[in-house]
Parts: sequence; C-alpha cells; structure tokens
Amino acid sequence: MAIELINIGNIANDGTGDDLREAMIKINANFEEIDLRDDEQTTASNLGNGEAVFAGKLNYDLQYKTLIAGTDVTINSSENEITINADGGLKTLQIDADTGNIVVSTNDAVLFEGGNQISTTVTSSGLGQDVLQISYTGWEKLQDDPFPVLGNNLNASNFNVYNVNTLNATNLTGLLIGDTIGNVHGIDIRDIYLYFNGYYDFGDLGKTYTSIIEWIAESADVDFGTIQNPDIRTIDLGLL
Repeated sequence: MAIELINIGNIANDGTGDDLREAMIKINANFEEIDLRDDEQTTASNLGNGEAVFAGKLNYDLQYKTLIAGTDVTINSSENEITINADGGLKTLQIDADTGNIVVSTNDAVLFEGGNQISTTVTSSGLGQDVLQISYTGWEKLQDDPFPVLGNNLNASNFNVYNVNTLNATNLTGLLIGDTIGNVHGIDIRDIYLYFNGYYDFGDLGKTYTSIIEWIAESADVDFGTIQNPDIRTIDLGLL
C-alpha cells in the first residue's frame, strides 16, 4: 500500500483540503504502512543436537528444510502434526551353533558366553563399530601342557616318536619293528640278542640244534627229585 498524502488545500481554512477526520484516517494508515515496512527482527533457532530443520531467513521469509522419507521410512502430515514411521529393518536373525540354534527378534539381546578355556570380549574398532572377539585361553601346543592326557587313540600317521624316556603301558600289543632297547619282564632283551642270530657257541661236540628252543630244553637242568621221593620223567636226549 502506498503512503497517502493529506490534502491541505490552497491556503489555510479555504475549505479545499481534507477535513480533520479524513486527515487523521490517513495519518493512521500511513503509520501502519510504515510499521509494516520496518525490518522484521523475528528469527528461528534449532534446539538440541539433532539435525537442523530451520534453514535460514530471507528478508521476511523464514525458510525451513523439507522432510523427505528415506528407505523404509514414511512421513504423514496432518493439520497439527507430522508423523514419521520407520520400518524396523531386521525383523529376526537366526544364529546356528554346532548344537542347536536361536532366533533373535527385534529388541532381543544375545549373550555370547565363553566356555572351557574360551573367553569373549567386546571392544571398539575405532571406526564406530563394536568387535566381538572370541579367544582360546588354553594350551596352544602339546609341549605347553604340563599334564597332557589323550582322550582317544593316538594315530602317529606313520611319523616317528622321538626322545621317549620311559614307556609305561598296561598292555603293549602289536609288532615292535626296529631295534628295541629295554627290559621285558626284568630281562634286558639285548642279552639274548646273540641267541636268536646264530652266534651262540654250542661247543665242539654235541647234538645239532635247529632252534634255540631245542637248545634251551636240552641244556636246562631237570630236577628228578630225591632217591626217596623220585620224580618220574622221560627225557629223550637223542643220539650222540
């Protein structure tokens, strides 16, 4: 609206200008126009730490950012309200273990608990992500275990076993291949090594023996008892 000028006539009181009432009406209208033209001091601020909604002010225009629905988000506006709905995203998650499984729903908590010599730790990666670390706290090598115990048969897969100090077994079955050093029922098997390899000296004269068993049977002392209480046995020593 333009400023209205008051008609003051040609000379004082000549009756050609605006009367007093009309002049006051124009004065009031001009004051209102001037008031509306005064620079507007109103502004807006964003409170809190969230994303700002107020964009800025251009002259008398307060400008705000527009809300746009993103993925899995809907925005509904009414006369007095704006409603933002977000899809929950991941509805369920199934976690399978070696034995059994669990189904995790929205807002459910999952506990990862360590077992025997196993621990779990949640740490920050420094990239805004949490890391679940599962660690084994037991012996990593057999030589580190001061009291190793087998839970089943040991298969050496054709590899050798070295530096055995003492072999203590309840029952030792199977073939022993190669040189064996040690006692069997208290006898050092090295003492009878020559017997089984044909190096025993049976003397110059005597029966021809074909095995160590024949020689032991003939050379062993036999107790025939006493004269008063003889032990009747028949022994065939062959021919000389």
